[in-house]
Amino acid sequence: MNWRKAVSRLDRVYRKIPVLDCARQCHGSCGPIPCTDLELERMRRLAGDRGSMLAPECPYLNRASRMCDCYGARPIVCRLFGVVHEMACPHGCMPDRWLTDLEARALLCDVESLSIAWKHGIAPEDTRQHQGKRRKRAETTNQRTGV
Repeated sequence: MNWRKAVSRLDRVYRKIPVLDCARQCHGSCGPIPCTDLELERMRRLAGDRGSMLAPECPYLNRASRMCDCYGARPIVCRLFGVVHEMACPHGCMPDRWLTDLEARALLCDVESLSIAWKHGIAPEDTRQHQGKRRKRAETTNQRTGV
């Protein structure tokens, strides 16, 4: 899957996320930020490479403005903040509707599949087979190492 198609499909997944009436106070929750390779590359293309997303504070958080420097390219975990009950906004911001855990997991899986498809140049529909092979290799490795 090429870059443009991957980003287009990623945006389609993101559009399924409910709108949040945001007070822009969530900067204290910015880090560490897990994201896919596709999402990280998108942020880097927009705002440059800023280091590890697993740092205690997101490298794309502007300390002066307390705003995200790559807001339009932020990863799904940031987009889900405040729209899933387990990630409810501590500042009282409310979504136009809450996502169920199942809906949120499905969106996360969709984004992961797109990232795998982009990284390996395969169709998103083929990622289940690719993930199955990776899982099988990991199980084999675990059996050999006793983990």
